[in-house]
Amino acid sequence: MLKKLRERKKDLQTSEKALSDLAENTNGEIFLPETREEMLEKSALVARIIDSSYVVTYVPKRALSEVEKAEERNIEVSSRRAGLIVQAKRKLIVEPENR
Repeated sequence: MLKKLRERKKDLQTSEKALSDLAENTNGEIFLPETREEMLEKSALVARIIDSSYVVTYVPKRALSEVEKAEERNIEVSSRRAGLIVQAKRKLIVEPENR
């Protein structure tokens, strides 16, 4: 029983790390409420975040198929809506396609 609990704890820690990495790499956020009350409080924040989401389309000047080695591309993200604060990663690392 104790062994299973340790394994479960390790799985939870691994999953939390993966989720944290995903949030960091996508400029997202992770919420890990400690209590039911905190979870309910955070749900309103999550709803506002989802409501303020947007779609971004990326069209590179040079196609990925033309990339010969890994390169860094700078990305400009902007909006026409006045007062909108854009949170986005500004760089993208691309690697050649497997050939």
